[in-house]
Amino acid sequence: MIGAGGSLNINDGLFEVLGGTNVENLLFAGNTAMQVFGTLNVGDGSGAPESARLYIGQNTLPELPNPTNRRFLDIEPGGQMIVRSDAGVLVGGGNRGTLQLVGNAVYVQDGGTVNIRASLQLGNGSYFLINGPGTVNIGTSPSSGANTVTFPANPTTETRFRVDDDGAEVNIGDGNANMVIGNGATRLDNADAFLGAGFVSYELNRGTVNLNGRFLLNDPNARLVMTGGTFNINPQGDNDVSGALNTCHLQRGIVIMTGGTLTIVNPPANAGAGVAFLVNPQGTPGDGGAGAVLSGDTLAATPVNFSGSLIRFGNGVSTAPGAANEGFEVNLHNSHTYGDFEVNNPSGNNRFVWFYSTPANSTINLTNLNVVAGEFRQGRPAV
Repeated sequence: MIGAGGSLNINDGLFEVLGGTNVENLLFAGNTAMQVFGTLNVGDGSGAPESARLYIGQNTLPELPNPTNRRFLDIEPGGQMIVRSDAGVLVGGGNRGTLQLVGNAVYVQDGGTVNIRASLQLGNGSYFLINGPGTVNIGTSPSSGANTVTFPANPTTETRFRVDDDGAEVNIGDGNANMVIGNGATRLDNADAFLGAGFVSYELNRGTVNLNGRFLLNDPNARLVMTGGTFNINPQGDNDVSGALNTCHLQRGIVIMTGGTLTIVNPPANAGAGVAFLVNPQGTPGDGGAGAVLSGDTLAATPVNFSGSLIRFGNGVSTAPGAANEGFEVNLHNSHTYGDFEVNNPSGNNRFVWFYSTPANSTINLTNLNVVAGEFRQGRPAV
């Protein structure tokens, strides 16, 4: 444990915690391998890549198909973890080993490589920031979707996940990870959406986030902010997203998407009611009614303006087949203004793209539709 006001500085060499075998048996529910109330510095920026190393439970065996959540590293309230360019961090082994930010804990990565074998858990008021050319891998080993990034359900203060460097890369999940912001709550007033201090914000300004699974924005105090960077969502992998779920669903909350590129890499592999991309109507999130609406502003209910962003279906390389007769289904609500769309599927089965609207037969306001390769269809699929 690193006490409040104290620090652990790993400038070179290996600092190892629970380096033996069968360590998974030592971590029961509610326990953790390492606690940080002060400052944990990994690397000083002067060494070769991964010359300053922190390994926690590296010999932990995988648990299949669904690993039990075990916290290996807790950054406690008031604590911080700083990862620099010469750092190499390993949290857990196999598909077990969670990094938890508790309360107002802070994680800052200027570079280096971090492997979190299970999940990253953000607490109420925590801040996760990558502002350098570093790599973070979160739950990329098979776990049947159990490992992902989790956010507090009802935050009372600002909670942020932010990627802000051109060389930053975040890889999440095994193919059917659920990255969900919010718990679907509705409120009797809209103070939490526009005036309250409590919200969760997923922010991509620069860099790349690769999500192997699905993304759902679903709470009055949930925010998606993209001003740049690349967000790739792939519902196929070691495991595939259920056909009943949407690959990317902007359902409830605040969306500010003035730049960057959102790519749905592959169509859903499993047939069902789920679609590739779904945008709910404009409204006041948490208005006490249905509440499943979006706003494009943090101060008032406005349509979302996607102008300046690019939304792609297919990346021109991947050829994984989609579900028969479904392909990429894209359901757009007519209350918003869209930017550029691109279809790029030179090969592969069932990779056609359907565009349709809610309400049906509506006019969709968009900037450009560019079919680079593949097939584009207009109108709801007859399935």
